[in-house]
Amino acid sequence: MLFACKPEYKLKKSRKAIHPDYVIIKVKEATMTFEDVMKGFEEIRKEFVEIKETFREANRRIEQEAKERQERDAKEEKEKQEKEAREAKERQEEKEKKAREAKERQEKEAKKEKEAKAYEARMQRSERIAERANMAVSNLSDKWGEFVEGMVWPAVVRLFKRRGIKVDHISRYVERKSGNCGIEIDILAVNGEYVIAIEVKSTLLIKDIKDHIQRLKKFRLLFKEYENRKLIGAVAGIVIKEGSYKFAYDNGMFVIGQSGDSVKFLNDKEFVPRYY
Repeated sequence: MLFACKPEYKLKKSRKAIHPDYVIIKVKEATMTFEDVMKGFEEIRKEFVEIKETFREANRRIEQEAKERQERDAKEEKEKQEKEAREAKERQEEKEKKAREAKERQEKEAKKEKEAKAYEARMQRSERIAERANMAVSNLSDKWGEFVEGMVWPAVVRLFKRRGIKVDHISRYVERKSGNCGIEIDILAVNGEYVIAIEVKSTLLIKDIKDHIQRLKKFRLLFKEYENRKLIGAVAGIVIKEGSYKFAYDNGMFVIGQSGDSVKFLNDKEFVPRYY
């Protein structure tokens, strides 16, 4: 074994030339003991332990990184699935919303159509009712006409004759106007002393009697030819509502009502007519 040593070491003289700073010497081979061998093995063992620890740490880091990457991938996958689930849910909700809206529109249209049909049916019923009402009114008008023509009209002369008033002339539907003022009298009976204005109704109401009173108040303004005669009011009705007779009686009017196939005065014998 050869060593390079500095000049201060004591060296064996050599025949060869030497470098001024170093000399090459041949040293006797060293003898290695068991302890040296074991020490070498121990050093090698320590190096293996260090290498093993290094590999272990490297594996741990690799496993940790793999675990973190797996967790990260799992989290991203979960978030992706949740996002897709939300979007799918939103699409489904939007689809259901549109379906509900379409259903509501159909229901509204069906409801409108149903209401339109119901309205049309009501209108048809109303038309039928109106038609029947018109027929009833027409029949009532016919009855009223029959009442006036067949019962009241012929009986006026007879009825008032029994009360001491002789009728010389009788007219129907006498109308007179002057400017904005105008009245119509259903039956007008006249003699040299009296003029009798008779209002005829199918159903006699208190309102009808009040209207006739106003008519009588205007009578002398419009019928100047009768201004010197005694004006008497009378009312007639097929049906005379409760209270109507008394109201007419208290206002001094003759009340003519139906009696079988004819008519009669409902006023008692003590009744005294009012002169308007």
